[in-house]
Amino acid sequence: MLNKKWYAIYTRAKAEKKVYKQLKEKGIEAFLPLQTTLKQWSDRKKKVEEPLFRSYIFVKIDYIKEYVEVLQTYGAVYFVKINKIPVVVRDNHIEIVRRLINEGKTIEISNERFPKGAEVTIKAGPFSGFEGEVIAHKGHNKLKIHVKAVGSSILVEIPTEHMVQL
Repeated sequence: MLNKKWYAIYTRAKAEKKVYKQLKEKGIEAFLPLQTTLKQWSDRKKKVEEPLFRSYIFVKIDYIKEYVEVLQTYGAVYFVKINKIPVVVRDNHIEIVRRLINEGKTIEISNERFPKGAEVTIKAGPFSGFEGEVIAHKGHNKLKIHVKAVGSSILVEIPTEHMVQL
């Protein structure tokens, strides 16, 4: 268990749930963050669960021992890598996403590269202890937590009084 780390895998389009199910059946710890959204069709509206990060799933594995088994899962395409080295996703980033989903917060995903802002630590509330960058987005102050492995950032509105500048 000591060698297990979180990695992001890229999946075929719209195959995240199937890949997740197969990985769980293989006994591999996987995390597929889902968010409920209201979809509008011409004749009706329906709430559906959609992946927070399209085409990405997180797996906690011993890379040397379980790499091949993960890639042999139908729909899994590749591990996210930088300079041919698989990117390790920090445990606290996985924890942040879990907390946001459990809190029922509306989560916006941004692939936009924001200019550097104030680095802060959250001092109160359910995200106490987490760090991030304060940004102005759509007229609101939000905390940006960058998830490097999937090249996206999580934006969550945190009251200013809950932040302390580093």
